Parts: sequence; C-alpha cells; structure tokens
Amino acid sequence: MKKVLSLSFLFLASVLIFCNLQTANAAVVMGTVSTDSQYQGSLDFNNDGTADFYFQSTSTYTDIDIVNCVVMFQWNNVNNIWTIGNVNQGVPGWDCVKDIAPNTQIGASGNWQSQGDAYLFDMENDIPLLPVGEDSYLGFRFSANGNTYYGWAKVRMTGSASTGFTAQWLECAYESTPNTPIAAGATPTGIEENALNTISVYPNPVTDFVTVSNVSNEQIAVYDFNGRQVNTEIRYENANAIIDFKSLCAGTYFIRMDGRSAKVIKK
Repeated sequence: MKKVLSLSFLFLASVLIFCNLQTANAAVVMGTVSTDSQYQGSLDFNNDGTADFYFQSTSTYTDIDIVNCVVMFQWNNVNNIWTIGNVNQGVPGWDCVKDIAPNTQIGASGNWQSQGDAYLFDMENDIPLLPVGEDSYLGFRFSANGNTYYGWAKVRMTGSASTGFTAQWLECAYESTPNTPIAAGATPTGIEENALNTISVYPNPVTDFVTVSNVSNEQIAVYDFNGRQVNTEIRYENANAIIDFKSLCAGTYFIRMDGRSAKVIKK
C-alpha cells in the first residue's frame, strides 16, 4: 500500500511540474512586417527600426514571375534562414527555405546554411517550395547587440504557373531571450487578448470539450497563457468545431481562428 501511494504521489507531482512549466513566463515578441522603399518588403524582428531581412522579386529561367520569394540579408555567420540543404557538403538546397511544421523548435540545432540570400522557390524545377494557398512557417536566426536570437515568419504562397507566384508575408515573432529557441507559431498572450471574445465558444469554463460555433473552413489553434501553441484534438461537426481540453492542465487558454480569439478557462 505504501508503494502504491508513493507511485501515485510521484505521478501527481510530475503532472504538477508539467503544468507549472506550461505557465512559466515566456518572452515572445511580435515583430514587424512592412514595405520598404528599396525592396518590396522586410522583417524587423526586434522592432528597432532596422530591417533584419528583405524580400525581393525575380523571374525564373522560364520567365515565371515570383514576387517576394527571395529573402536577402547581411550574412555575418549569425543572420540566417533555416534551409533544406548543406553548402559545406554540397547538398542541393542550401539556399532553399525549409517549410517548418507549427510548434517546431527553432534554435541552434536548425539547418542554418544560407549565405546572404534564400529562395522560397525551386528555380531549377519552377515550383514553389511552400504549399500554395496554405500558411507556412520559416525559421530565422539574427544578431542584435552582440546576441543571437531565433524567430519565425508566417508566409502564404499564392498564384499558379500561368499567373506567377507571390509570397504573402503575414507576421513574424522572435524569442527575446538570447540563444533561446522559439516554437514556430508561438505568440505572446497579448495578441489573443487584443481580440478576445470575437468568436463564440461554450461551455466556458470547460472540463472536457469546447464547442466553437459558426465554423466553415477557418484554421483553429489553441494557445496557452504564454502564447505557446498546444497540441489537442479538434474535430468538425456540421458548422461547429469540437476541441478536446481533457488532457490540458487547468489554466487559461486562447482559441484563435483567423485573427479572432476567445479566452477559455480550463478547470
């Protein structure tokens, strides 16, 4: 009996530790995506008024126009983009961006191989490297004040081979603690709080399942109090989305759907 109680206590303690880790302070900061007089756009991750990465347009060998699909930056052995190849080993694609899955950790272990530019398009085969019509994440590393930081940018590729392709740069964020990874898609809590209760959810508070009303083809994601995306099952029934909260720790969560949000309390 004593052994059973001890095991139960250890299990409970591990759950509490996990939940406490989830509510630890995060330092994710949203950056700035803007137009630029010299280039067609830029990313300013730390909002210091100086662009860290720029976008350019070009055409492929078969004259397919690709807009905002070339990323330029000052290569200084820190500034870089996560790519699919390896320049040192001669593996093709060292200047081709990698489509990173949501919640992937972007940090020192990333494949930082680009040298001053990177492409969202396979110039040799005339095909985009990101799925058309879907949101994708790219990983970035940059330096500021002698420190190294990691961030993500969300991009949506649009167009076709007949009309050309355009990369729509939607938003970006970085982890403001130096040398600290960031999960692709992680956002600060304030992003959700600025648009709270603009979608209908019930019940709230919740113990097991939350229903989101009037859902068509919107993309839904759940974030914890610190803006980190959490993995949970979402199923769709008629015009509703049913989100499973049973496995989540008690606390405050945010359901986000196409820029709109709702705060949910898990008991």
